[in-house]
Amino acid sequence: MNNPQKNVHDLNQAVLITALSKLTSNLQSCQSRLNYAYARATRAQNAHIQDKLSEASLKLSEMREILDDEAIQALLKTYPERDLLQELITNLNPLIPTHEEIKF
Repeated sequence: MNNPQKNVHDLNQAVLITALSKLTSNLQSCQSRLNYAYARATRAQNAHIQDKLSEASLKLSEMREILDDEAIQALLKTYPERDLLQELITNLNPLIPTHEEIKF
């Protein structure tokens, strides 16, 4: 017999994992744009902008670390049978099964 609470919990976990994955992807995109802007500021020899971009880059890195930790914890709760440590060693971003992904 299907347990409605378990189904809701599983759906919530899938949504959380997908959202964390999307946030991480967006942070990576922002980091790439910051790197590009930093390179342009370097060519223009604009130290003030370089400093601001460096600060923003550091904050993005910190946010990504927090998101990665949250995503790992969510995966551990959802898929306790998976060897996440091995997955992290072989691939820095643990893969979410595609049939579980929620499209926003």
